[in-house]
Amino acid sequence: MARWVLAHADKAARNGPGSPSHDENSAKIERIQAVCREFQTLASEPGATPSYADFEAKLHALRDQGVFPDERLIFAFAQAIHRGL
Repeated sequence: MARWVLAHADKAARNGPGSPSHDENSAKIERIQAVCREFQTLASEPGATPSYADFEAKLHALRDQGVFPDERLIFAFAQAIHRGL
């Protein structure tokens, strides 16, 4: 899921009047990338057993930035956590 988000980080939804400046847009992309790195860490730490609450908190952080990953990716990530993978 993190790879998908990183590939689409520049396509986040926006709300409000006007377009963001280049600096604002760059800062938003950096925030999205930071959450993606947290997802990657969550998924790849040896011996770690991430909880659904950890996953959901990071998913909400992405949605707050206007990124809405494909539901199939969300389901797959949640299933992996449930199965202890």
